[in-house]
Amino acid sequence: MATSAQVADWGRRFRKPYIVSPHGMLEPHALGISGWKKQIARRLFEDRHLTGAQCIHALNSAEADHIRKFGLRNPIAIVPNGVSIPGPRTADVPAPWVNQFAKDVPVLLFLGRVHPKKNLAGLIRAISDLKRTSRLGGWKLAVAGWGQQSHADEIKKLVSELDLNAEISLLGPLFGAEKDAALRHASAFILPSFSEGLPMAVLEAWAYGLPVAMTTACNLPAGFECGAAIEIPSTPEQMIGPLTDFLRMSGSDLEAMGRVGRKLVERDFSWDAVAASFVDLYKWALGEGARPDFVFEANDASGWAL
Repeated sequence: MATSAQVADWGRRFRKPYIVSPHGMLEPHALGISGWKKQIARRLFEDRHLTGAQCIHALNSAEADHIRKFGLRNPIAIVPNGVSIPGPRTADVPAPWVNQFAKDVPVLLFLGRVHPKKNLAGLIRAISDLKRTSRLGGWKLAVAGWGQQSHADEIKKLVSELDLNAEISLLGPLFGAEKDAALRHASAFILPSFSEGLPMAVLEAWAYGLPVAMTTACNLPAGFECGAAIEIPSTPEQMIGPLTDFLRMSGSDLEAMGRVGRKLVERDFSWDAVAASFVDLYKWALGEGARPDFVFEANDASGWAL
């Protein structure tokens, strides 16, 4: 974008440092989208912008690896996204799916951008198979989000073709109290993405105490390690087994997973922790402080540590 050229020119003209946060845009899947346009942009200004940065900000070690494979030798700072921790419910707002599903049925929530890389079509096909083989166990799927209208239309058509209108609610975008209500009323959260940087949706789900099913492409291995999430493959056929086990878990076990996720977010992804890291990063970039231990030079890139 034009801001890349403007920032690079500003840094050179005033001899000031700047930091670039790609937020997943240097990973192979993202680079392949409209790839020829991005090659032109690289030659015109983007490579100059990136190589001139004092530091590249990565959300996690997977993104740091993609930055190195892209060819950048700048220092890399690994600082995750921050998330707000919700307080107690202040109003009894009904679930957004109240007019479609019975009040007490368990609901698996997807909340995010409606885009092919989120793999909603694969998830819906897996749900169809679970219904056909009587393994859905009364669960429903709620899909909330905004994005490409053409893809949203494809998803709506797929739900109808597979006769899943009674099992899947397509809610569209949710904001404010409606989004809060969806996260509070859901029983579990799912993100079957092919590709992510560091998904805020999963962090928000954990902040609300929801157990999570997600692919390794979500780049949150700590969730698997501490027991806040289960891993699901990205293909419908392979997704069915782990998803069946997840949906068969007892309510108490799901709640226990959710509590672990909430503790993980409070410890590692709170805004206080993230803000403190960025203050240290900016001070170092300005020559006013020591290099933080989450900033890695090119020669120590193999030792990512968080």
